[in-house]
Amino acid sequence: MTTRLDPFGTALSRLRAWMANGRFLPGESLCIQDLAAEIGLSITPVREALACLAGEGVVQRRPGKGYVFPDLPAAEILDLYEAQIGFARVALSLLADKGHALQKAATRMGGAGMAEVIDFVVDQAANDALDAAYGRLKGRLKRLHEAEEHLFGADLAQGAACLAALARGATTEAAVLIDEHHRRRVARAVDLADACRA
Repeated sequence: MTTRLDPFGTALSRLRAWMANGRFLPGESLCIQDLAAEIGLSITPVREALACLAGEGVVQRRPGKGYVFPDLPAAEILDLYEAQIGFARVALSLLADKGHALQKAATRMGGAGMAEVIDFVVDQAANDALDAAYGRLKGRLKRLHEAEEHLFGADLAQGAACLAALARGATTEAAVLIDEHHRRRVARAVDLADACRA
């Protein structure tokens, strides 16, 4: 019913939610017709919502290309990675006391890349404040992780090694593996930013 009463508001809130959840890849073209069809509205309120977001600097209007989700420069990618590793380190410090419950959960998880392992680690810390803050970061990282996996692979071997360490209760070893993964990602941030712009 809200859609009929306020199509602009509906389009704006839906686009904001999608952006917050990492729906769009940096540099991705935002096709008004496709977005309107997905939201279930005509193109006019979607165009108006994108114009509003462009005015706020949330999306970019590029002549001849229409609306584009902003590029993610290497510096911002590095900031996101630093935030994620910080969350992982806090979660690992909280997990040092979890013992058997952590080992059992890690044993059940299989075939995960390092991004999923880090998500798992934060989730297993079972800290509401950490979960809420990480949830916001995770949304911003979602598409970035997809691009990273597409370009560089999912680090399945290292993910398996990290889960094996957690299954043995070796949180210090898991922390070393997560730190190694982080250093590799940092070294590839410029390549990832370039790929996202292409």
